[in-house]
Amino acid sequence: MAVLRDVWANYRDESFISQFLSPRLIRSLRMFHLHDDPAETAGVRVDAIHDERGYRRVRRELARQYEVGFIDPNIEVVDVDLAGDRRLMLRHAVVKGVRLSETDAKRVLQHLADLWSYDVSLVEVDNADTILKEHVVSPRGLAAAAQMVAANFEQNDKCLLMADSVAKVPKRLATNFPLRGEPSDNRRSMCPQARHRSCR
Repeated sequence: MAVLRDVWANYRDESFISQFLSPRLIRSLRMFHLHDDPAETAGVRVDAIHDERGYRRVRRELARQYEVGFIDPNIEVVDVDLAGDRRLMLRHAVVKGVRLSETDAKRVLQHLADLWSYDVSLVEVDNADTILKEHVVSPRGLAAAAQMVAANFEQNDKCLLMADSVAKVPKRLATNFPLRGEPSDNRRSMCPQARHRSCR
C-alpha cells in the first residue's frame, strides 16, 4: 500500500507509464503499436511489437495517450484588436491532424463571444502554419440571450432565477442603465420573503 501511495503522490499517469512499464510486462501483456494513417492506402501497419527494439516505442506511445498536453487542444489567444473592432483572435495548433469538433467549437466560441461582447475568431493551423479551418462567431443580442436562458429554465423545469441571481450584460449596453443613486422607473424593491419562496 505504501508503494501505491508513493505512485499516487509523485507520478502523473504518463510519467508512471514511462517509468514503470517494463519490457517484461509489455511481453507478458503482448502489447504492440498500430499505426493507422488515413493517407496510406496500404491499411493499418504494426509499427512496434513487444521485442527488444519495439518496447520503447510501445511505452512512449501508450504514455502519450495520457499526456494532458497532447490530448487536450492547444488553444491560445494570439491577438485582440482593441483600437478597432475589438475582435478576439484565437489559434488552435492541430496535432497529428486532429481538428476540433465543429459543433463543440461553435458552442464554445459562441459562449466566449457572448462573454466578450464582440466577435471571436479561431483559426486551426498545422505545424507549417497553414490555416486548415477558420471559425468566426458574433455575440448574440441581449434579447436572444434572454430567450435562450428562458428556454433553458423551461426545459429543465427548475426555478434557478432567485433574488441573488446575476445577469451578465454586455459592456456596450451597460451604459443604458441608471447609476446606483439615481431613481428609475423599472427598479423594484424586493421583499425579504421573495428570497425564500418556492418555485411552482
